[in-house]
Amino acid sequence: MPVLNFKKFLHEQMVGLDSSHAADLIKKDCAPFLMAAKGAVFYRGMPLDHAEEICAGLYRSQTNRDRQPKDSPPWLHNAMNDNLIKKCGIALRSCSVFATASVIEASNYGDVHAIFPIGDFNYAWSKLVEDPTHVFFTAVNKEGSIPDELTGLRDQLARAFDQAREKFGLTADSTTSIDQYVHDNKKHLFVSGSPWIEFIQDFIRTHDLWTVNSGLKQAATAQYSGHEIMFDCDSYYVVTLKSLKDVLKKINNS
Repeated sequence: MPVLNFKKFLHEQMVGLDSSHAADLIKKDCAPFLMAAKGAVFYRGMPLDHAEEICAGLYRSQTNRDRQPKDSPPWLHNAMNDNLIKKCGIALRSCSVFATASVIEASNYGDVHAIFPIGDFNYAWSKLVEDPTHVFFTAVNKEGSIPDELTGLRDQLARAFDQAREKFGLTADSTTSIDQYVHDNKKHLFVSGSPWIEFIQDFIRTHDLWTVNSGLKQAATAQYSGHEIMFDCDSYYVVTLKSLKDVLKKINNS
């Protein structure tokens, strides 16, 4: 099979393949995923340039097994990994491919592509929150939605945040977003002894946030389609949206 091009994306090796074989490859190599997904499709945003998108509608990518967080501070990333290790024995936030069933959500991170984990895989997602990282930030500023199961989280987070500001002598600023405020003051907020950090770490430690290896089809329903999903797999196929409809048709008809 001809290799059309090669690139690296966030430390993941990606090889462009002949998309005319996509359906056959996916059916053969992704059988466990297809069985679990039951027709559901998952996407991620990837900054591939358009020249490559024209050349190859199918890529094979190696998963980055040493993923470093882009948006999460290390203390939050590590706390969630500790929770996952306790839940399933795997630090999934460091060794997984992140995806969502929402094309709109995936588009926030780049050009949207469908992904198909190859071979055996594990996965985890949260029924409670779309993105466990962002919920701790948006809730402080009374933004975003908090599910009924986490009643009281918004007020508790805001109280812990105010305690941290008071402890370190920080003034409130209603003119900036919470993300910007946290970024501007992280040298104070992201330190040992911060009431805000201690509350979040304790919350993560004491709550069951993730569903592991269960409900993959459910994760793609309208109720949960924007929720992030972590796929623990050695490699996966990436299909461009331009090729996806034809690929799915061939998979379903063969």
